[in-house]
Amino acid sequence: MRKTGFFSVNLVAAVLLTTLPVLAQTDGECGTGFCGTPKNNGGGGGGGGGAILVNNTDIGRTYSTSDDFDGDGIVDDFDNCPFRPNRDQADSDGDGVGDVCDNCPHAANADQADNDGDGIGDVCDDDMDNDGVPNRVDNCPTIPNQAQKDTDGDGKGDVCDDDIDGDGILNKDDPCPFDANVTTCSGGDTDDDGVPDAIDNCPLAANPDQKDTDGNGLGDRCDPDADGDGIANGNDNCPLVANPDQKDSDNDGMGDACDTDGFCLVVPKNPDRNNCLDPNSPFQIVGAPRVTAHAGETINLSLWSNRKGTLAQGINIKYSWFVTGQPEGSKDTVRSPTGTASCSDSYECAPTGTAPALVPSTPGEYTLTLTGDLAQPDTIEPSVMHAETTLTVTVTPGSGGSGCAIAGQRPAGLFVILGLALVTLWRRRR
Repeated sequence: MRKTGFFSVNLVAAVLLTTLPVLAQTDGECGTGFCGTPKNNGGGGGGGGGAILVNNTDIGRTYSTSDDFDGDGIVDDFDNCPFRPNRDQADSDGDGVGDVCDNCPHAANADQADNDGDGIGDVCDDDMDNDGVPNRVDNCPTIPNQAQKDTDGDGKGDVCDDDIDGDGILNKDDPCPFDANVTTCSGGDTDDDGVPDAIDNCPLAANPDQKDTDGNGLGDRCDPDADGDGIANGNDNCPLVANPDQKDSDNDGMGDACDTDGFCLVVPKNPDRNNCLDPNSPFQIVGAPRVTAHAGETINLSLWSNRKGTLAQGINIKYSWFVTGQPEGSKDTVRSPTGTASCSDSYECAPTGTAPALVPSTPGEYTLTLTGDLAQPDTIEPSVMHAETTLTVTVTPGSGGSGCAIAGQRPAGLFVILGLALVTLWRRRR
């Protein structure tokens, strides 16, 4: 009888364990190349469980400073929007891209193609070339051509027709691309830019300079990929300078290949141009993440500075976090609000002790003030040793639970309940 009971307990346990929900792993950060190797200068904070700093070829959009880039409590490997906070991981169209970062949240488009770079994916963009003519009636839906000129009347607009005059000779080989069966052109100038159609590299778009960055015979004015790096102009962070890697070391939206404004790191977890960290400016700090959280969730607070250290020795900063604004009736304070931090070469400053955190108890808006003081004289601006910044956290109702929970793990509470149930069942069998 005991053997039967023991067998039944094991059977029930096996069934329950195999039917418990497990979050599916998405491509996440590493699936798209947004991860690197552990840094060798620490940075996870004391007590274990801290973020793992990783290194990569740059510190722009393809650089992750922790295993939860957006600070939403979902580790990057499981996060369907690793750069935008989305604790609910909602994915309405099931394409593996979360709603908050999906340019077509209700139409599956895993590739997120956006021909005109307007933030609306092609599969749900009624005018994917943004020329004012809807796709359904546009004779060149992916290339702007508001005039819809179609010289040979074949239904394909001239700007995307390889044989504009329909004489069987491709434009590139046709001495008179706009006049069928003519070998000597009249010298017409369709776009009135002073360049005859016969030699105009953009005969339908005025470009008197005839600039052709990639030298493909198609002028920049009408070339959807002017620099020929395989990235459409609207999505290219350097549309006139070839940079297929789209490297953007300071995360300011302008690729390194054409960035003339100098290095100015925009904090990834608080992506506001006003939070630009320029290493050549006086001492400055920025707090992160800027989030929307549930009441009761743990929000780990991080510090960034424009004073980076070296791999061997970081620059120490003394910091203090204060709750300077919160919903009526709330008396929340920051846990471990003061301490020192060592800044890495990625401009993120890791606490040398327990990391600061906020557990908001009341729905509403919290304002946090962060102060920082350099522990040693500043070489760039010795008179500036102190800096301050503010951070806003919007708290919504809900129990939330720990913001540090790792997606993909079975909740510990279920194992406790399951264990108690199995013990009770086993005793009854005895």
